[in-house]
Amino acid sequence: MSTLRVLLLGTPEIRWGEEILPIQRRYPRALLIYLASTGTLIGREELLTVFWEDESEKTARLRLRETLSKLRSALPDSNLLLSRDNLIGLDIERVWVDQLNFERHCNQFWNIAKQIPHQDPLPDNIYKSLKEAAELWRGSRFLSGVSLPSTSLLDGWLSRTSQRTEQQRGMVLHRLSDHAFVTGNLEESLRLADGAFIYIPAGAMPVSGQVTLRVIPIATLPSQQHANLLRYGYAF
Repeated sequence: MSTLRVLLLGTPEIRWGEEILPIQRRYPRALLIYLASTGTLIGREELLTVFWEDESEKTARLRLRETLSKLRSALPDSNLLLSRDNLIGLDIERVWVDQLNFERHCNQFWNIAKQIPHQDPLPDNIYKSLKEAAELWRGSRFLSGVSLPSTSLLDGWLSRTSQRTEQQRGMVLHRLSDHAFVTGNLEESLRLADGAFIYIPAGAMPVSGQVTLRVIPIATLPSQQHANLLRYGYAF
């Protein structure tokens, strides 16, 4: 049975097998993204408030019915969209979401990884799992370039989810950078540390990461990268 793949870590993309699904209508696409990101069944009342908070209840219910109908029509299998009693959601057994998989990896392995001193390499299974999680990202931003309908609740959800997932990625990249450094892969350590800088201000870095001095024998680096890496504990 085919799986719907919803890719949110970067520019949003919906895939059915090898085919990209062009769900162009704004509200059906936004609803699909929201349902995929939450990964659970959501009450109709919540969806009415999130997407149509400024509309009357009658109008909002009509808009939701129309949006659900259009989304079902756009999906390769209408049964991917579930409606149970007063709950709406995706059949998570048949829908794979990169964000949910990234967060599952982080929740499962990050608490272990952060207990290991930064000057020590990660156990092989932890390293591989965090590396796999980091590689789920296809771009530097959550829902990069997306244009969602604007309501206070939807804007707030997007802001919170972006901040949470991007900070998680930054912490993972930083820890992988430490691992690469202590295992002698300097080039990879630099690449990962430079990537982590996008997400995490220096003041928000783990204390253990801030006090680790990394002396690297490189005379020249691009000036911005050089400045970034100095903030992350590298010496030149």
